[in-house]
Amino acid sequence: EAGEAFSLYALLTIGDGLISQIPALFISITAGFIVTRVASDDSEDLGSDIAKQIVAEPRALMVTGAIMLVFALIPGFPWMVFLVLAILFGGGGYLAARSRAKGPAKNGPTEMPSLAAALAPVGTKPTFPGEDDDDKTPVTEVNFALTVPLIVDIAASVRNSIRPEKLDREVARVRRALYFDLGVPFPGIHLRLNENLRDGEYRVLVNEIPVAAGRARPGYFIVRETEANLRMFNVPFERGEDFLPHTPSLWVSMKHLPLLEQAGMQVMTLSSMLTFHLGHILKQHAQEFIGVQETMFLMNQMQKNFAELVREVTRLLPITTITDVLQRLVSEEISIRDMRTVLEALVTWGQREKDPIVLAEHVRGALSRYITHKFSGGQNIIPAYLISKEIEDAVRGAVRQTSGASYLALAPDIHRELISSMKSIVGTGGQQGMAPVILAPMDIRRFMRKIVERDFPSLAVLSYQELTPSANIQPLERIKMAHQGQITAA
Repeated sequence: EAGEAFSLYALLTIGDGLISQIPALFISITAGFIVTRVASDDSEDLGSDIAKQIVAEPRALMVTGAIMLVFALIPGFPWMVFLVLAILFGGGGYLAARSRAKGPAKNGPTEMPSLAAALAPVGTKPTFPGEDDDDKTPVTEVNFALTVPLIVDIAASVRNSIRPEKLDREVARVRRALYFDLGVPFPGIHLRLNENLRDGEYRVLVNEIPVAAGRARPGYFIVRETEANLRMFNVPFERGEDFLPHTPSLWVSMKHLPLLEQAGMQVMTLSSMLTFHLGHILKQHAQEFIGVQETMFLMNQMQKNFAELVREVTRLLPITTITDVLQRLVSEEISIRDMRTVLEALVTWGQREKDPIVLAEHVRGALSRYITHKFSGGQNIIPAYLISKEIEDAVRGAVRQTSGASYLALAPDIHRELISSMKSIVGTGGQQGMAPVILAPMDIRRFMRKIVERDFPSLAVLSYQELTPSANIQPLERIKMAHQGQITAA
């Protein structure tokens, strides 16, 4: 009787006390949810958020179902209740996992189209959302059409001269090579027919604005050889108007192809002409393919391995400044593949400097090993033109500072005289295929580049701080003004 009385007492006191604490436990848990909840832009009510988070991980539901099944096997536990719970949780987790395996959620993250776009189908015109809609349909997010980053228009007369599969492979190879060269993931290329072009003509458009054009001759190849070599092998050719960069238009008839192959000469078909021309254009306009969206894409890729570095640089500098720095680097063919060095330089200098122009110069200094290797051809010898003290003072004195930035106000006559002097002495220079550069002090380097970029687009301007101490500078000549006298700014 004493044991029965103690059991009844424990049930009515301790058991009832524990049962009465269950509502308090639920109230405490609910209060914790509400207090610690962080709402996002796509958040709904609290109940919906909790439901979404519970079913977000199928594995957790299946583990819960397994635990419920174990409870059902324990003697004395209400096995029927736990068995039903095990079936509900386990079945729900299995269905959720199966649904996720079928495909990503509609609202899930996707790669940026302009960076992940594959090659467009060759021979088709780019299609735009809402293109076939009724004209009266208002412009909304559904039928809003952006410009196509890169288009190649070809005349109908050369359609049969293009092998789509071969062109796709060649263009993909060029894009891959340019990415490893500059670090810019270029977008896909659309090839379309244009009835308005002349016979054999093609046109390259960046953001639907024409930037270059060329012309193919059916039945002829362009041979990448000198006229002297062609004459030496008695190959008949015709000299046409040059349109390919750094390549004379030497046309040879297809009937002489065996002779060209026997001589080991390189011929260019229409597909190879297009890819060669596109490679030059993409490199020339690389800065147009690096915007805020592309910069965010690169930063997200860096976030996977260098989270602290990305967090620190975004704390110091806005994304627009980082984008500006990257654009300035690739505009002078400086690769941004070494993003770790670029971001570390921005963290170092971003604490005291906010001007993207100055930051770009400091980043170039941090990339000194790469720049030295690039412009020395891996031989650690850099053929360079030096500039006189007179020109340094003229450029430095023509720099005007404003609250926003600095700009060059060089007098037009001085500018013309400087370019004339450079044209008289700047030649091919260098040895063993190395292109010469201009060396200038760091504070006026970008202004010297601005002066020469129109007349000498392929001539790089470097500062001494961008070269490693072990670099061997091979002076070619010192650039001086043609006429001595007082130099003034505009």
